[in-house]
Order: sequence, then C-alpha cells, then structure tokens
Amino acid sequence: MSRPLLHPLTLLVLGTLIALIPLTVACGKDSPTTPTPSAPSQPPPPPVATRITITPASVTLNEIGQTVQLAAQVFDQNNNVMTGITVTWTSRNSEIASVSTAGLVTAVKYGTTRIAAMSGNITQDVEVKVVQTVGRIEIEPAEATLTAIGETVQLAARVQDRNGQTIEGANVTWRSSDTEVARVSTTGLVTSTGNGTTRITARSGSTEQDITVRVMQTPTGIAIEPSETILTAIGETVQLIATVVDPNNRTIEGAAVAWQSSDTTVATVNDDGLVTAVNNGDATITATSGDLSASSDIKVMQTPASIVIDPDESILAAAGDTVQLTATVLDHNGHAIDGADVTWSSSDESIATVDEQGLVTGVAGGIVEITAQTGEVSSVSLISVKGTGLDRETLTAFYHATNGGQWNNNDNWLSDVPLSEWHGITTNSAGEVTQIQLGQNNLRGPIPAELCNLSALESLELSWNELTGNIPPELGLLTNLTFLWLASNDLTGNIPSELGQLTDLGLLWLSDNGLTGGIPPEFGQLTYLRSLDISGNELTGDIPAELGQLTSLTTVHLLNNELSGNVPPELGQLTDLTHLDLDGNRFTGTIPHELGQLYRLERLGLSANELTGEIPIELMQLTELTDLSLSSNRLTGDIPSELAQLTNLEKLSLSKNSLTGNIPPELGQLTELTFLGLGYNMLTGSIPPELGQLTRLENLFFDRNELNGNIPPELGQLTNLRELWFKDNNFTGNIPSEFGQLENLSSLTFDDNRLTGAIPPELGQLTELGTLWLAENSGLTGPLPDTFTGLENVSWLTLSVTGLCVPPTSAFRTWIDGIQSAEGVVYCSGL
Repeated sequence: MSRPLLHPLTLLVLGTLIALIPLTVACGKDSPTTPTPSAPSQPPPPPVATRITITPASVTLNEIGQTVQLAAQVFDQNNNVMTGITVTWTSRNSEIASVSTAGLVTAVKYGTTRIAAMSGNITQDVEVKVVQTVGRIEIEPAEATLTAIGETVQLAARVQDRNGQTIEGANVTWRSSDTEVARVSTTGLVTSTGNGTTRITARSGSTEQDITVRVMQTPTGIAIEPSETILTAIGETVQLIATVVDPNNRTIEGAAVAWQSSDTTVATVNDDGLVTAVNNGDATITATSGDLSASSDIKVMQTPASIVIDPDESILAAAGDTVQLTATVLDHNGHAIDGADVTWSSSDESIATVDEQGLVTGVAGGIVEITAQTGEVSSVSLISVKGTGLDRETLTAFYHATNGGQWNNNDNWLSDVPLSEWHGITTNSAGEVTQIQLGQNNLRGPIPAELCNLSALESLELSWNELTGNIPPELGLLTNLTFLWLASNDLTGNIPSELGQLTDLGLLWLSDNGLTGGIPPEFGQLTYLRSLDISGNELTGDIPAELGQLTSLTTVHLLNNELSGNVPPELGQLTDLTHLDLDGNRFTGTIPHELGQLYRLERLGLSANELTGEIPIELMQLTELTDLSLSSNRLTGDIPSELAQLTNLEKLSLSKNSLTGNIPPELGQLTELTFLGLGYNMLTGSIPPELGQLTRLENLFFDRNELNGNIPPELGQLTNLRELWFKDNNFTGNIPSEFGQLENLSSLTFDDNRLTGAIPPELGQLTELGTLWLAENSGLTGPLPDTFTGLENVSWLTLSVTGLCVPPTSAFRTWIDGIQSAEGVVYCSGL
C-alpha cells in the first residue's frame, strides 16, 4: 500500500524552517553588528465610490401625493460605507413620481418610473409604481327623479383615491337594483322603465357608490277607447278603457281615473269604466284623472232580436172562437222594446184570421200559424181550430205517414165507423181521441206533426215499431198527455225541449232509439212525472240538475248512453225513487253522498262509468236496496263492512274497480244475496268462511285479485251456485272435496293459483259442470279421478302447467274426445 504524498503547503512550511536555521545560529554569535535602518511607510489610497444601494429596493404608491423616503448608501472599493458623500437624486419621469434632493419620492400620477441615486460616476435606481387604489366614488347627480317612461338622465362617476385625487381613466361598471323601474347603460345613462324607486350603483375595483332614482310618471294626457258606441239592447255593456299618458306618451299604469255619466237614466258607468245601457237615448261618459279628462259618446238604441207571442199555441174549440195574442218585441238581452211596431198575419185565413191587434178568430177546422213581425224579426203562434172531423182527418194522415196498409192490425181504419172502433183508438163521450195504443204493430215512417191536433189525447203508445225521423216538437201541444211511450223504434235527432210543456205527463219512455244531444233541462217542469226512461240512446252531456225538482219520480232509467260529468247531488232530493239506473255512461267524479237520502231505493245502478273515490258510507242507509251495482269504475278504498246493514240485498256487484283490503266477513250476513261480484280488484287476505252462509248465491266471483290462503270448504254449502270463479289469485292448499256438493254448478275456475294435491273425486258429482279450469297450478298432481268420465256437460277443460294427467283408459279417451276445448291434456304413463 503506497504512502500518501505530503500536501504542498506542508512542504513550503518545512522548507522555510530549514532556511532559517543558519540565521538562528549566526545570531547567536558574540560579535557586534550595526542595525539596518527601516524604509519609510506609504500612505493608503483614498476611498473611491464603487457602488450604491437604495432602500427600499422597489416602491408602490397607492395614492397621488403619497410619499416614500428613499435612503442611499455609497460603498468604496474596500466595501466600506462612505460617509459625508454627496448623492444626487433624479426621476426618469417626474410626471409619474418626483424625488427631492433628500430622496423623498412623491406620487404624481398613475404609471411606473425609476428613481436614480448618483455619486460620482456611480448610479443606482429603483422602480416606483403609482397604482392609485380607489378610495371612493362620487356620482353626479346625487339623485334623480324621472317623470316619464323612457326618460333618461346621464350619471357621471368621479373615482378618487384615498387622498381624494381623481383616478383618470378608472374603469367603472354600472347596475340597477330594479330594471323594471330603470335600467342603466355601461356609460351611466339611466332610462326609466316603470314607476318606482331603484338604486343605481357605480363600481370601480372593490369600491361602490349608489344613488336613488325615482320614476314617477306625471300625467299629461288622457284618452278613451272607444270614443263612441251604440248599444242595441238594455243591459248591454261596453268596456271603456281610459289611457293616461306621461310626457313621452307612455301609459301610466294604475293611474287613478274617475268615471261619470251625463245621464244615468240612459247609461251608467262603474268605477272600472264598464258602461251599461239603461234606456234608449244619448249619454256622455267622462273619465277624469287629476286635471285631465276625456269623454266617450254612448247611444242606446234597442234593436229587435226576437218576438215572444203569448200564448205561443192555442186550441179553439170551434169556428168563431177567439184568442187574443200579445207580441212582445225583445232586444238581444231579452228586454222589451216599448212601442215597437208589430204586424200580424195568418198563414191560412180559411182556418183563422187575425186583426191588427193580434185577435185571432177561428174560421174552420185545421192548424194555422199566426205570425207577428217587426222589421226582419218574426215569431209564430200555432193555432188549432177544432172542427167536425178534425180528429178523423188527423188519424187518416197518421195512417198514411206510418205505412198503415202494412200494419199488423189496421182493423176499421179509414172506415166510416166511429173512431173508437178503429184498432188501438179510444175516445171520450164527445168522440174525441184520448188514447192511441199501437205498440208492436209494424208502424214505419215518421211520426206526423199533425198528431198535435188531437187536443184531448192523454196516452200515445207507439213502442216496438220501426218509426224513424225526429220526435215532432209539436207533440208539446198535447197538454192533456199523461202517457208518452215511443220506446224501441229508430227515432233520431234531439229530444224536443217542447216536451217540457207536457206538465201533466206521468210516464215518458223514449228508450232504445238513436236519439242524440242532451237531456232538455225543461224536463224539470214535468212535476207529475213518475217514470222517466231514455236509456239505450246516444245522449251526451250532463244530467240536468233540474231533474232534482221531479219529486214524484219513482224510476229513472238513463243507462247505456254517453252522458258525462258528475252525478248531480240534486238527485238525492228524489225521495220517492225506487230505481236509479245510470249504468253504461261516462260519469266521472265521486258518488254523491246525497244519494244516501233515497231511503225507498231498491236498485242503484252506477256500473260501467268512470267514477272515482271511495264507496260513500251514506249508501249503507239504503236498507231497501236489493241491487247495488258499482262495477267497472275506478273506485278505491276498502269494501265497507257496513254493507251488512243492507239485509235485503240480492245483488252486490263491485268487480272491476281498484278496491283494496280484505273481504269483510260481515258480508256473510247478506243472506238474500244471489250475486256477489268481487273480481278484478286488488283485494288481499283470505276468503272469509262466513260467506258459506250465503246459501241463496248463484254467482260468486273472486277472480283477478291478490287473495291468498286456503279456499274455505264452507263454500261447499252454497248449493245454488251456478258460477264460482277463483282464477288469478294466490290461493294455496287443496281443492275442497266439499265442492262436490255444488250440484248446480256450471262454471268452476281455479286457474292461475298455487293449489296443490290431487283433484278430489267428489268433483265428479258436478253433473251440470260445463267449464272447469285447473291450469297454471303446478302443485296439482296425479291422475284425474275416474268419476270425471261422468261429467258429460263439460265443454271447456284446462290442465296446462299442472302435474295432472288423464288415465289412458278408453272411458277417459272417449270423455276427452267429447270435450269441445280441452287444453294441456297429458295422458298418464305407467298406469
């Protein structure tokens, strides 16, 4: 291993020491020596400035006039601070910042410059920034009030720093606190947009200042539209609009306006400018706002719109009899026009004449129209003059109009024998026709309007024929009519409102035709009506609330139309009603609880509508009910257990709704029931065994719910059952063998459940069975019982998706072959 070399400095020291050894030895000799004099010392060089430092090294001034003291140190070549040295200060741009001879810098304006310190030939400088921080903003004017929409005012913002010096070119943004009062541009121009007060704010940097701007429109003009109007009916109105404007002709919204009529006996005006005609004449309507006003000229001049003749129909018993007609001319608001000129005319003066005052005189038997006319408006009154042979002539016309030659029975018609001997005709002691009974007699064609000549007619029965066309409104003249039966024909068109004049009518049956339109509210005048049947037509619209006035009604049949709207609660006033049939329409809303007042009601039919809500508890008061049909609606909620109070109920149909909850066991108390429909709901829970007490039941439907649990064997006691449906539920367990006792059963469905086990052989005793569905019960297993080969009436059998099989015997094969529809049949193997 080599040794390290000695450091060069070490070698130098050693060499020096060796050289000094002889000198040391010489100095030790005793011989004297003469000292050598020393050379004189040189003065140090003078200090020379070589650099300068400035403190602080950079400066930022935030306001004009702000100062900062700079300090300079000068260093010589030996890096020593030189004192008493002269330093000169200068600014490269004294318009931005100035500097005194002592180094005091003063901000002059926004910008950047450099301040230099000089000593001799040496200089040093620092950067100085003048950045003026916003201290406050002044806005001129300090507030503003504008008196017109669209008026403007120019705002000026002076931005100052904290020393109160203006910051030239400062960026300013503007905003309005409510632009619906005034908006402001980027340059501070304010424009009014609506009455009110807003704050206009100027912002520069983080500093803001605002002023109040008020917009208060000053009215300078007013105008009315329309400026003139003619009103042609008493009670007619016109809305006047007064527009108050400001100096820019902009509308002053909400300006107070007072209205006044120059003649309130002609026209009045309310506080909103609505003018109403009072009487014929002229009036001026004035609108005033402050010192401003404007006017509109109103002329009321009634124009005939209709004429009412009283009476509008009349029967004269004989030639020479008279009746005074009165014509009232009405404007389009139904107000009489006093002094209107009316002219009278007769359509056939050989039957009746009329004088200038409207006095009608009968001349001969027949029907005539008496016309009252004013201008282009007219009206007629129908006058029937009784004469010898008029009833016979009327029946003859009826015979020909309805194809009498092809009637099933037309005995004595058109003969000279008394009318009472004509088939279907009844007369009174005076020989006047009182009844026409021609139902199911092959009448064809329209009902002639001439029937209105039979002024003594009390009963008109033309049902079950092929009559066509409209129901003549002239039948409304048969004021003695008590029975009108036109059902089961091919009649079309609207039901004439004139039938509402038959105030003695006790029965009105128009069912099973092709009638359209609505139920006339005039039916509310038929206060003696006991039975109304207009079912099986194409009627639309609401049930008129006026029907609630017919307190004599006992039966109302409106089913199978296209009626809509809510069921009127006014029907609850018909306390004598025993049957209310509204099935098969488009009624919406809830079932009125007022129907619970119909204490005599035996049937309530509301099925096949669009009713919603829960079953009203008030219906549980209808203890006379035998039929409650609410199926095929959108009813919700639970089945009320209070239904058990309806002990006379024979039919309860609640299927095809959205009912929930359990089946109340209290339904087992309705021992008169023959029909119970609960299918197509969302019922849950199990079937109450108490339903096994309903021994009169013939139809029982549980299908398409969410019922579960075992099927109660107690249902096997319902020996009158013809239909029993369990399909589409979640029933489990075995099929009860007790069902073999249901000897009258024709339809039994178990499909789509979770039943298990074998089929009880007792079902082979159901000899009336035609439908047996067992499909979609994967837990049902084993061969069909041998007893099934005796079920000779089965036409529909389903076994799909089960574990059931058919024994491959000749008897079973013969039985299966005899079934019209047998689905999912699998023959057993290994038997």
